[in-house]
Amino acid sequence: MDEYEKVIDSLLKGNEPEVKEPESVSIAPNDAGVYRVFVSDTEGNMVKGAAVQFCSDSTCMMAKTDENGVASFKADEGQIYTIHMLKVPSGYEKNNEEFKTETVYCDIYISLQKADSN
Repeated sequence: MDEYEKVIDSLLKGNEPEVKEPESVSIAPNDAGVYRVFVSDTEGNMVKGAAVQFCSDSTCMMAKTDENGVASFKADEGQIYTIHMLKVPSGYEKNNEEFKTETVYCDIYISLQKADSN
């Protein structure tokens, strides 16, 4: 999470951040009282408008990422939820992996590849 915060802080200050090649997903506990999904590309740019599905054993919710690349889900702690990308904006390849939360509120960081422009 620290690496993502450094990138975001650097971008907000108008600087070009040093970006390491991220893995496709990372998870970090939070104290926000919600599960948050952060979607970025492999260059660290946050992706607006990605449709994210968040499922328990009995129900699913869907949300689109906002201008900061964040989709938030209010759900009870104590169980593991499944997350996957339903749809991504034009210019990105859909990540077809399924991701699992922790049993406590957490931030899930998902990285998308840019689509081949050929």
